[in-house]
Amino acid sequence: MNFGQAIASGFTNYASMKGRASRSAFWYWVLFTFIVELPGVILASLNLSEKNGLTLMVVGVIYCGIVALALLIPNITIQVRRLHDINFSGGWWWFHLLGGIGSIILLVLNLMPSVDEGNRFNR
Repeated sequence: MNFGQAIASGFTNYASMKGRASRSAFWYWVLFTFIVELPGVILASLNLSEKNGLTLMVVGVIYCGIVALALLIPNITIQVRRLHDINFSGGWWWFHLLGGIGSIILLVLNLMPSVDEGNRFNR
């Protein structure tokens, strides 16, 4: 799956937790969200003069907040579908709430290859 197909798939299945998301689809989606949020992060971190710097920081933070809210559901559902692809329950998504260790566990799971045989989450 290429970058464009992964983004299209992410938005097509934005609220569907059924099925699977390949490793490439998941990581292309992560790259997409990074690229979309990058302008806001840059604006928020610019340090010009006092007045302009504060205005740009506020605009950057608001932009990042809007993007995060707009992509919240697609981010959750693609993570759940990625877990299905490695034959894990989507409930493992809740490990994000554990903080650093939970994120590390999910990172390791997201790096695992797809499981085809005996996968209970086939499309």
